[in-house]
Amino acid sequence: MLKRKKSPIRSDDKATPFHFVPKKDQILIVNRKYEDSNEDIDPELSDHLLWLQNNKQPWSKASSLWELTSKHRMRSLISGTVQVATYLTKYPGLQDPSGYLLLATDF
Repeated sequence: MLKRKKSPIRSDDKATPFHFVPKKDQILIVNRKYEDSNEDIDPELSDHLLWLQNNKQPWSKASSLWELTSKHRMRSLISGTVQVATYLTKYPGLQDPSGYLLLATDF
């Protein structure tokens, strides 16, 4: 008769296998990735951000501009200059059914 191995997570444990709490050093890595807050916004970057704030089609253009502006957009979120709710409504591409792909690009 085969014995079944006990699960490492007992039914009375409050932890779930999908619960994730980032460690402090992981948070610092994310923050370091978007450092350089003193850098001026270049006019081309400004144009890209403006396009993303007013358009979501063609999707290929939205996706490539999203990638190009990632560092600046993430910096504004991390620094707290933009609220998350405002950020989500600011860019129409995020409202698109495929908008999650844009967010996935940033992470």
